[in-house]
Amino acid sequence: MEEEKGYRQYVLCTLPHITTFDFSGVTKADRTTAEVWKRMNIKPKKAQIKQNIL
Repeated sequence: MEEEKGYRQYVLCTLPHITTFDFSGVTKADRTTAEVWKRMNIKPKKAQIKQNIL
């Protein structure tokens, strides 16, 4: 699993409060890279428009 491309960034995006990961500390650069990865790879969910039926 660790060899999967984007694995570390995905986990850091999903669990932003962890301080150690894969037996090493999470740096500010890791968090920045994960945020950029998230913007490039995770598509935002489309909001459903609720319609009022009268």
